Amino acid sequence: MRVEGLDLNLLILFNAILEEGSVTAAATSLKISTAAASNALRRLRTHYEDKLLVYEHGEMVPTTLGAQLAEELRNLVGRAHTLARARSVFNPAVSERSFVISMSDHLSYLLMEKICLKMSVEAPRATLDVCALSADPAADITNQECDLVLLRQNQLAAGFPSMPIMVDDYAVLTWRDRQPSASKLSSDDYIRGAHIVYNEPSASQILDDYERFGVEPGHFVAAVPYLMVLPHAIVGTDLIATVERRLAEKAARSLPLEFAPLPFAAEHIVTCAYWNQLAEREPGHVWLRRIVASAAAELTGVH
Repeated sequence: MRVEGLDLNLLILFNAILEEGSVTAAATSLKISTAAASNALRRLRTHYEDKLLVYEHGEMVPTTLGAQLAEELRNLVGRAHTLARARSVFNPAVSERSFVISMSDHLSYLLMEKICLKMSVEAPRATLDVCALSADPAADITNQECDLVLLRQNQLAAGFPSMPIMVDDYAVLTWRDRQPSASKLSSDDYIRGAHIVYNEPSASQILDDYERFGVEPGHFVAAVPYLMVLPHAIVGTDLIATVERRLAEKAARSLPLEFAPLPFAAEHIVTCAYWNQLAEREPGHVWLRRIVASAAAELTGVH
């Protein structure tokens, strides 16, 4: 298809180069020869009278015009996904659709059993792919890489549709035999204690919260890559973990741990589901949002 003399297939090639980082890799992903990909890029440069992509420090980076095209392409790709998924109706009982949700490991731990159970009853042929939070969830939503992204409220810039699905509070989690244990920690004990933290993309908010709690970085003596590792890592130690209450409750059932509320007042933790505006009224997406919200509502203590 041509628009204003431009073969739109060339834009698909350009987008592939942006995603893959090289002409050769883009050719492989599109299942065409490197020569064909190079020729397509040459034609695209001729059309725009601009190099579009140049090598800098061994990497292909867009020119000013190339960057403008890249931004527009991201929007076009998102719209193309919407068009490809468009349905006038959605019948979960017979649908073989695949859904993608991005969330942290601890939210997967809390929610997936209930979500999968509901899907197995209502949509036995549909599939669900749960992926870890990326470093840029806003881009994942814009590009419709995910149907839903579950994050704490205000962790994304305004502009994405969202709904709160869960409210929780922070809890202190310690080894049961630690002295003092979680239930006996004073504010001073907490602030001056040795803390263990986690470093996944969703952790930025808790690190900001630590600062508000008065815990200085020098008291972070251990770090793990995933929140779900924290309960196991503190057994037999004097380390203090600060986690969501529901996670603390589940961990204390299977490990020799004790949990208690923070020894001072703190704001509630609100988890929201975010999605692309283009999917707002799409029947399958509306159904998915209902399933996720229902699963979260069944957790004990949801406000």
